[in-house]
Amino acid sequence: MRQAINGDLTELPLLEELPLLEELPLLELGINTNLTTLTVNEQASNAKVTDVYFAEKKITYKRTTNVVGVKNYSFKNNNTITDKNNIARIIQTNTVEELKKKNQYTTVAEIEKGILKNKYAAGETIDFDVFELEEVLSYPRINEVAIEQDVYLVVNTLNLSGTTVLIKIYEKADELTILTATDEILPVLVYPTVTHTETQTETQTEATLGIEVLITDEEQGIKKIKFRPKAENKTTTTEPAVRSLQGWKEALENSVKKSAFYWWEITYNGEEGEENIQYKDNYLTLINSQELWYPLRVIPQNHPQNYKNNNYVGYNYTAAAGSNVTTFRAFRSNGTRLHAARDLYVQADVNVPTNNPSVHAITDGTVLGMYPFYLDTWVIDVEHDYEYVKGHKMMVRYGEVCSPGRSGIQLQKGQRVKRGEKLGYVGILISRGTPFRQPRPDVRGMLHIEFYTGGNEPIDGRFRRNNGLFDGLELLEKMLDTSIKNGDIIQNQ
Repeated sequence: MRQAINGDLTELPLLEELPLLEELPLLELGINTNLTTLTVNEQASNAKVTDVYFAEKKITYKRTTNVVGVKNYSFKNNNTITDKNNIARIIQTNTVEELKKKNQYTTVAEIEKGILKNKYAAGETIDFDVFELEEVLSYPRINEVAIEQDVYLVVNTLNLSGTTVLIKIYEKADELTILTATDEILPVLVYPTVTHTETQTETQTEATLGIEVLITDEEQGIKKIKFRPKAENKTTTTEPAVRSLQGWKEALENSVKKSAFYWWEITYNGEEGEENIQYKDNYLTLINSQELWYPLRVIPQNHPQNYKNNNYVGYNYTAAAGSNVTTFRAFRSNGTRLHAARDLYVQADVNVPTNNPSVHAITDGTVLGMYPFYLDTWVIDVEHDYEYVKGHKMMVRYGEVCSPGRSGIQLQKGQRVKRGEKLGYVGILISRGTPFRQPRPDVRGMLHIEFYTGGNEPIDGRFRRNNGLFDGLELLEKMLDTSIKNGDIIQNQ
């Protein structure tokens, strides 16, 4: 696919192969920070655990002024420079993703310094400085956890560096859902280190006696765990729920509240070796899995529940694959290319993009990129904390959205997004200054949405996409039903 920007044709990249990251999404857990010391030796009174909480791993990027190299940019077409600033912005857009992969960035001002002539022929180059993007790692606390998801247990301490703290999680006596006795410890799987993933050869161990967390010189310990037991299935119908993943799921499914409440026991040795115990009363919201929410807050005008008029019937995006231009596998480019998405038509405003329907994350996830897409629109790639195929995180491409400059929403690679979070606004295809009309005479926007398993399942080469692509219609219909039931959908625009 090629895109024309002020005469400078840019090759749009195919979707990169997604790496096999951690097998399951991050968990969330909210915890009260008030700790009560029940047994503390007088000589060790200054040594204590100050906070314990669950968190997700978050990577952000901070711009620095450190020059780390020079970018050599080649013009693909002949260019007459009448507006240096505009050309510099186009070049910045064309290079932003390439530089991000190297933890680098540049500015419009630096690119302008490299534009030294009024005309550049195709193939001619310019040079400009690039700067370092500093990676910033943090572990913000979170408030909900789904079975089988990964989470980071964070322990902050005072005067306990080099000590191992033992964390035990119990279920409250009046809220027993998974456990059958108040003195049972909730078993979870523990990774060898915070950097290990399930694609590596090291296996997780089941912590049946508690979670050991080593405190560093920085007075903090972090352990990566997964909320599930080791066994997959029950061996008998009467086996206690706590012993298997199947048992956990059935217990939560049968629970009225669909959540369980827990309290901590925190054990460590004081200055003289005496055992010290702190207790902490708190709750954990535990769910079977995260619901997927519809990416729009309106029912599209080409959905059978909300046709704008009869002209939209032939553009029904829920129709069989390949049956009309909005469907998955529809022909493009005289049959040489296949459509990789479902196109959701909505009413849109050419002049005020923020009046257009907003686009929202279907569930929690990590932004993989945001970049120019097709005819004055942009695309957002998000790797979601959801497994369509077990062992891989699903990737969704939210296409034909407004540019950051028009929507006011700029997403960064590595940025975490929450289910329902606004990602942007539906865009309008504009060719040579003229809005695209389909069906005529309407000017309308659409969300072009693609789904990828995160795996490497082969696809028809005519899609011109990477492996793992699949038709997301079934998921979209379930999402729409869920969002209507939740009251998140406006029936008509």
